[in-house]
Amino acid sequence: MLAPKLWATLRSQVDAAIRPDPSLSAVERRLPAMLDTLLLPYWKDRWFLFEVWTLIQPLRQALALGFDLQLEGAAPISIDGVAGTSWNLPTQKARSPVAIIGGENGLLVWFQRETARPGGTGHMEPDVRMTRASVPDDDVLIVECKDRVKYSAGARRVAMSYAKDSRARVVWVVNYLGPDEAGQIWSEGDSGQTVGVIDGFRPGAIHAEYRDSVERILLECIPRPSKLETPMFLVIDTSGSMSKVTINHLPEVQRFKDKTNRGRGRENVRSWRSTVADVDDHTWHALFLEGVPLQGAESASPSELATFVSGLPMSTVVVVVTDADGLSDLRASGLLVKESADEDTIIASLSDRCVRIVLARPPSTRR
Repeated sequence: MLAPKLWATLRSQVDAAIRPDPSLSAVERRLPAMLDTLLLPYWKDRWFLFEVWTLIQPLRQALALGFDLQLEGAAPISIDGVAGTSWNLPTQKARSPVAIIGGENGLLVWFQRETARPGGTGHMEPDVRMTRASVPDDDVLIVECKDRVKYSAGARRVAMSYAKDSRARVVWVVNYLGPDEAGQIWSEGDSGQTVGVIDGFRPGAIHAEYRDSVERILLECIPRPSKLETPMFLVIDTSGSMSKVTINHLPEVQRFKDKTNRGRGRENVRSWRSTVADVDDHTWHALFLEGVPLQGAESASPSELATFVSGLPMSTVVVVVTDADGLSDLRASGLLVKESADEDTIIASLSDRCVRIVLARPPSTRR
């Protein structure tokens, strides 16, 4: 949806430049925007956009694997009428990580971090780095971004240099330009390092070798959670009335994540609409990223929820996140009995199973 908006803005600015307002004050007001358009700011900064896109890819993989993700330097946008979150990223010589994966014993993610090479032979500043939180000075993953034609030989030298001067288990040099072909891992030495170069690394072309190596780092370097002592399910109402509702802040949601060792429990989360099904990526991300609202559709079926709950062991703890509409539908169905309420949480019986119903409120009515 963003691309059409950018195109509309660009076209309106170009039209204004071709047919300017005759008013001198209007021309003076519009001239900077016209010049910015003609200077192609998005093209001018394409290298930085590519680096940010590359930074985001391992974070998306971590979320897909069920790891908790905490963005450092993120804050709500402070512009009136604009909802969302801004992420303040360094452009050079970063002093702190930009994200933490897997909590305090997980991985630190760095962007534009400079460190000294061994033996005082200079410095290195790859675009993306991961280190263990317990040993923040030792890299486990290094990714360097390039945007050059016919750069394979130079990329290999850069990759080998990073591999030689770090303890990183995986080193990639990814080049936006070049043929859209899978990168070849051309060095896998006795040190256990994997070093590679990929040409044509861009949206829609994230190569299997790269994806597999990042997944291996995440799974091997972040402690696995212990098994849940008590079976738990978090059921999230994703019907139409829940659109634009945020749930990350809810105490019951926070407690659920704590009990599943900060997020390693996607198999224990369900989406409730006309059926009860596995959650999609967006709903999963809404659990862990502040300010990310749900995307609702359809209507929620009380009978489908009751059928799902009835198939669970009696000892299972079930938390249902819904809104006033969902609660009203459950009550109207006659399936919800023996209610007791405490603030925004209702304890009730559904299909002879105890459920905790948490009311999520739209931003305009949240207390």
